[in-house]
Amino acid sequence: MKKLYHYAPMMILSIFAVLFLLVFEVAFFVSQVLFKPNICSQVMGKQAVAEAIYEDLDEYFEQFAAPTGIPKEVFTSALNEDELSNAAYALLEDCLEYLTNEDAAEPVVAYDYTELEESITSYIEEYSEENDIEKDDEYYELIDQTISTAENQIASRLDIIMLHTLCETNAAKSVHKYAGYITAAMVIAGIILAVLIVVMFVINRHHLRDMTYWVGTIMFSSAVVWLIPTVYLNSIGYFDSFFVTTEHIYLTVTGLFDEILSRVIYAQTIVLIIGIAFIILTIIIHMLYSEYRKRLRNRHAND
Repeated sequence: MKKLYHYAPMMILSIFAVLFLLVFEVAFFVSQVLFKPNICSQVMGKQAVAEAIYEDLDEYFEQFAAPTGIPKEVFTSALNEDELSNAAYALLEDCLEYLTNEDAAEPVVAYDYTELEESITSYIEEYSEENDIEKDDEYYELIDQTISTAENQIASRLDIIMLHTLCETNAAKSVHKYAGYITAAMVIAGIILAVLIVVMFVINRHHLRDMTYWVGTIMFSSAVVWLIPTVYLNSIGYFDSFFVTTEHIYLTVTGLFDEILSRVIYAQTIVLIIGIAFIILTIIIHMLYSEYRKRLRNRHAND
């Protein structure tokens, strides 16, 4: 391939283009992928998070049965994995909306406790009747306290990545602000990137056959910056070593990071391949152009 024209200014513009492309990709991924519930929904399915939530609750209510004398089946018979999964996803969706939209309503756990409340009340009533226990204020307080404890335990486990906890703190206001900054950064970086590419086309307007090389180089370089750390982290299973005592949170968090790595590697591999293809295309174009110029010179020489 022959010497590229305007090499110095094009190289400088390419470096800045790579930087702004990286900023755009990061901002786009955060705002359009991480701030959307779809990725967590896929992780919940792959990692069997709902099953882990159910098993955690089953273990808790088995331990709860010892001091209270209430069999765990009173609680677990009212639980359903699909309903737990739907409630966890709905809470996650509401939390993300609340954190990224100042006008959104504060998220609340939307789980139907009716069957649970009926199961607890029915058991305590039957036990009281069998043992001639008086239904006084202490009796009704016991029912309310038992129901409240069970509901709180279920609700706490539906907050699979602790976003609901975050929404209840003052930090939520900061997230509101920074979420807007991320979207703005994506737009600004995209505009600057487009301007840089246009300037490169203008500078190289008399040698447009070189542009595939510069575009390919920009894509290749940005993809390599992403792929080197992500492929390394993925190969050593870095996030698998995270220590989280709660099983369903561990599965969600590690699964989320693994999914992020997989998506980044997949997307950037495509960008890398396209970049290499553009560079190879430039070589082919230059070869064809050189052959064309050679034939043209020979024709003029013969004339």
